[in-house]
Amino acid sequence: MAIVNANTSSNNATGTADAAAGLDRLLDGAHTDELINRVAKGAHEAVDRLAATAGPAVDRIRRGVDQASDSVHAGADRLSETQQEWTESLRCTVREHPLAALATAVALGVLVSRLAR
Repeated sequence: MAIVNANTSSNNATGTADAAAGLDRLLDGAHTDELINRVAKGAHEAVDRLAATAGPAVDRIRRGVDQASDSVHAGADRLSETQQEWTESLRCTVREHPLAALATAVALGVLVSRLAR
């Protein structure tokens, strides 16, 4: 068993030395520059692909938000117009039938007071 462990220990030492030698070769100036250039090129390509994909998506989202905003503004305008029409209609009805309007107001007041109890 001791011999097997000695061989394994020897193999580990050799493997570590080989890894260190490989690291030294990797860190050699020419290899390092080449590696950095390849990584930088890959990063640039990834950013370019992302920009090409994200640009149209952002434009679609912007158009959708603009359309939603326009729809909300149009709906608010219609609601404001409807409110103004109803208010004017109610004013005309009260002017034409003041006693009926007063009786309706009293009846609603009594109803609300009974429901509030």
